[in-house]
Amino acid sequence: MKKILSIAIMCCFLLSCAFTLLACGNSVSGTYKASLLGTDVVYEFGSFGNVIIRIDYPAGEDTVIEGKYELSEDGNEITFIFEANADNEDKVEEYSGTFNFAKGEDKDGNKYVKIGLVTYTEYKK
Repeated sequence: MKKILSIAIMCCFLLSCAFTLLACGNSVSGTYKASLLGTDVVYEFGSFGNVIIRIDYPAGEDTVIEGKYELSEDGNEITFIFEANADNEDKVEEYSGTFNFAKGEDKDGNKYVKIGLVTYTEYKK
């Protein structure tokens, strides 16, 4: 009886490890930055699908937009979902959009994400 119980517990443990690895493989975390025409765009990917986008314009006006993101099952597309509320209604309307997505490391070991045609490199504050 002990042997059967031990095997059952081990199987549950291995299954939970497998699901954890699958979930981690289909997510993104960290802060990534790109400069586009003098404007800095920073994506902060958090847990539970949260994302904060900071746009720093050359004239000094900054915009911060909070929303959610979802990666496709194969990890090749990212969908952003933003909803207007009292805090951001002047900055964003309800919006959702899907873009091509990739993540990885360049030859120098720097992490990056590519959203659409733009590559954002890992940014440490």
